[in-house]
Amino acid sequence: MKLYRLPFLLLVFVAIAYTSRGQFYNGQQQTFGKNRVQYTPFYWMYLEYDFGQLYFTTQGETIARQAGRMVPSIQSQLAQQVNASLSQPWKIIVYNSHSDYLQRNDGLITGSRQTNTGGHTAFTQGKITIYFTGSYQELKKQLTFEMARQLLHEQLFGTTTGNQMASQTVMDLPPWFIQGAAGYFAQPHTKATSKLRYYLSHHKHASFWPRNKELQPLVARSLFSYIANQYGAERIPDIIAFTRLYNQPEKAFIAALGRDFKQIQEEWHQYYLQGANNRVSAKHISSRPGGDLYHAALSPDATKVAYVRERFGKKQILLYNYTESQKERLWQGGFRSIQPSDKSHPVLAWLPDSKNLAFIVEEEGTLKLSFYNTQNKEVRSRNFPYFEKIQRFQFSPDGSKLVLAATKNGQRDIYEFLLASNSVEQHAADLAYDGDPIYLSN
Repeated sequence: MKLYRLPFLLLVFVAIAYTSRGQFYNGQQQTFGKNRVQYTPFYWMYLEYDFGQLYFTTQGETIARQAGRMVPSIQSQLAQQVNASLSQPWKIIVYNSHSDYLQRNDGLITGSRQTNTGGHTAFTQGKITIYFTGSYQELKKQLTFEMARQLLHEQLFGTTTGNQMASQTVMDLPPWFIQGAAGYFAQPHTKATSKLRYYLSHHKHASFWPRNKELQPLVARSLFSYIANQYGAERIPDIIAFTRLYNQPEKAFIAALGRDFKQIQEEWHQYYLQGANNRVSAKHISSRPGGDLYHAALSPDATKVAYVRERFGKKQILLYNYTESQKERLWQGGFRSIQPSDKSHPVLAWLPDSKNLAFIVEEEGTLKLSFYNTQNKEVRSRNFPYFEKIQRFQFSPDGSKLVLAATKNGQRDIYEFLLASNSVEQHAADLAYDGDPIYLSN
């Protein structure tokens, strides 16, 4: 395995030349690069593997090598699940964070917009793009999903551009099919989550494809999980093969399962809805139509709670004061997008005095640490360039230090940060999972 360095512009050229269509996600065809602002210059390197090339940027070598080690086991897993193997060689592009991923310019199409001529699914050939959230488990899910998506494209449309264009002309493939099958291979067991049950309980007529694009991956994956649980996992490759044969998944369901899609849809609906009526609440924060709420932080004196609200990529940090029964917005960022949202940030923590809230956001390609004073309503912000990602943090009892679960040079460890001297001390240096560090009172 060899390490190579190359300038950013060359990577963009390679990525554009290697992409025959707009990227596919959530059943949408999209082009990128025209309106992307790059806050961080990317200096690219790549590693040579048997499967092809793995590209990474500054401080991303550890992440890239971990991804490279995952690929053979994922290949073997998919070969058994789909009864087929990916064509090679191909490229994997790894970004250090979600904010870096959103600055990418690969997939830029200039001139007239390209559109699909037949079905609903656009395709990419031989290129996989993923990003690191701070969790290697999540990175493996992403990598499995993208590799499965590539494999399914090859199975359904062929391996050459000519075959793919011809196949898409005659194949009526809905957007949920590849989305759901690839999602199932990446995460086979879909639980009846509150979000899924909430959706089903409010769609009495077994509506399958939701308008809410954030729900679409979950709903699509749950259908294939249901089929695997009820009819057997071996039926999934049968459905894929019959879809290629008949050019319609509806006919494939009849051939593989002896049921038409409407019957499967009704069975799926009841399967995940069973018992949900006694448990689903419209007040469940992860299911609210106004957006997902997460990373709630209660002040030490229990008079205030801060939390993040996110909807379609737009994020806000909100503060509710129980004493005054008032809610205020402290920060907002991101932009409206149907891309998968990164709920690992912002992260919040209260100072011990309960008067100041700190939050760390990923903004303009860097981390920023901000302090909000609840008395004078002022916000003080500073760049926080010491790490690539912050998963969790907490203040020491005297408020002079932070303990953080953070990623630096692709490695997640425990660090302590001294506010007065801006110095960092590492407290762990291994590959073990370092999740939620706290200070213990004496």
